[in-house]
Amino acid sequence: MRYRLLEPPNGWRAFSFEFVTIVLGVLVALGAQELAQDFHWRRQVTETRHALDAELARDLAAFDQRYNNRPCISARLAELKRWSESVGAGRPLALKGEIQEPPFFSIRTAAWEITDGEIASRIPLSAKLNYAALYDGLRKYDELKQDESEAWSTLAEYGTAKRFDEADRRVIERAFNDIEDFNDGLDAFKIPIDRFAGGLDIRAERSLLGGANPLVSKWQEEACQPLL
Repeated sequence: MRYRLLEPPNGWRAFSFEFVTIVLGVLVALGAQELAQDFHWRRQVTETRHALDAELARDLAAFDQRYNNRPCISARLAELKRWSESVGAGRPLALKGEIQEPPFFSIRTAAWEITDGEIASRIPLSAKLNYAALYDGLRKYDELKQDESEAWSTLAEYGTAKRFDEADRRVIERAFNDIEDFNDGLDAFKIPIDRFAGGLDIRAERSLLGGANPLVSKWQEEACQPLL
């Protein structure tokens, strides 16, 4: 038995032309879709990085504000130690005002925390590592900053005391140590934070203090005035 090969109605030449046209159309459509997706993800990455950079610029300004307050806080601690010794000796020195922590700004990490995993995976590796290290350092700084704030709150509770017992002295001494250790240890944060920020070309926001409540500047000025 002999079999006859079926032939397209319009011939093999027309069939080949139609087939190639269809294949090319599919390839063009797939290429266009890929280009659209690539554009979409590039835009998402760019917008995400803008948000991260803005948040980090604000956080760097918050860190620098506390870092630059080191001389002020050292002087305040020296005064409060003299006051504490006078109370312990039974000859309390009068304070010119309340014991208050100098104003500070908390660290924000919302933009980093809500960054989509797919977008994060498309950020270049070196930049992604710098973002992760910078946020990690700032978070650790913020945790220790909260401990410092608790120490200031402890000292404030004794501001009107006229005498201390032994338990009071231990509590106050511990608060002094927590504040002093944090104040002296800020260089350990400053160096790597500046390095990672430099790798991302992010600079501290200049208008943080000026854009805050006007009372913040007033509190900052009062915080560095002598108490004795």
